[in-house]
Amino acid sequence: MTNEQIAIRQWLSKPTPYSAPCGCLGPREGEPDCPCAMRWIEKVHDSWYRIREHRSSDGITYSVEKIEEVY
Repeated sequence: MTNEQIAIRQWLSKPTPYSAPCGCLGPREGEPDCPCAMRWIEKVHDSWYRIREHRSSDGITYSVEKIEEVY
């Protein structure tokens, strides 16, 4: 199983995140994004991956993007 597949599996095992306006002051130390955006990010083997959900008439699919830069 690839790291991308592991990230999707981890993300799907959690409660579905919701979209809401962000009131955060930025990322926490060692995390790539603010706490609101971290709902869509998973860490696998010391790498961070952003999960994207795609909805269409055919169903829901997911894509994963590795995050290269962590602040």
